[in-house]
Amino acid sequence: MNIWKHAFYILALSLTGCAQTADTEPKTSVVLGGGGTQGTYYAAVGEICKVVNARQSDHGFRCSAVATKGSVSNLRALRSGSGDLDLAMALSDWQFNAFNGVSRFDDAAPARNLRSVFALWPETFTIFAKRNAGISSIADLKGKRVNIGRSGSGTRHYWNKISAAHGWSAGDFALNTELRAPDAKSAFCRGEIDVYFMIVGHPSALTQETLSDCGAIIVAGTGPAVDELVSASTIYRKATIPIGTYSAQDEPVQTFALGPVLTATAETPADVVYWIVKSVFDDFEDFKSRHPAFAYLTKREMVRGGLTAPLHPGAIKYYREAGLI
Repeated sequence: MNIWKHAFYILALSLTGCAQTADTEPKTSVVLGGGGTQGTYYAAVGEICKVVNARQSDHGFRCSAVATKGSVSNLRALRSGSGDLDLAMALSDWQFNAFNGVSRFDDAAPARNLRSVFALWPETFTIFAKRNAGISSIADLKGKRVNIGRSGSGTRHYWNKISAAHGWSAGDFALNTELRAPDAKSAFCRGEIDVYFMIVGHPSALTQETLSDCGAIIVAGTGPAVDELVSASTIYRKATIPIGTYSAQDEPVQTFALGPVLTATAETPADVVYWIVKSVFDDFEDFKSRHPAFAYLTKREMVRGGLTAPLHPGAIKYYREAGLI
């Protein structure tokens, strides 16, 4: 763990006793914001609420999952203190941006009241290459025909990060296309490009199609430049796509990831957060079975992976009791 990460983690622990304003009355209703109704974020908060509500007789509040426009909208609602959301899903980089008041959150003061509860599945940097393209590592992308994503997209944003880490420029590649992921997959299958990549949680239907239909392999997203990128920021974490995740995958793939974090604020009651965490972690195997995106979760990664705001005191209380911190 680098010095900055260590200092940030200590800050989280130091806030246990001073980060919350006590409510005069216990909450009886708690709202968790997800994403669009067809997306994984919305499904995830729905499953979290199910396990929380199964223990309502223990804690006394009802958990409700609601559809939202996603990470940025969720963080704006939490930052505003409007009360529309008590907790919400947010991708680790957007949580970082809101906490520090940068990027799309530079219109107001940094949201220093944001608190992490736990991380969820890694959304991995997943590189697809043709089997005969001579690509076995991320360093081999140089000189190839690569889809870098549309301007302003998340794909392009992370491609720019990778390019900068390796010292690459547009002229280092035989071709740079700017396609959305589904269009990139089609171009890849037609042999028009050698490489495309996605930031995606696994298992993924598009990944399975690419491996099965297009003669693709998943290339490891590792190396000295990536290691430096990951170690320099709490946004990223190392990740593995386990062997057998896909029918055409016969070995684990090492890469890096960012991921969604269940996020609260310093004002979210500690007992509410405590019981949400306890409900998820006490019967962890049951929780993991509730959605494909949960299948490879580990408690350690959920407590430490990609958290860019301090841990909430209610979460810290449970993690200490469980020996996780």
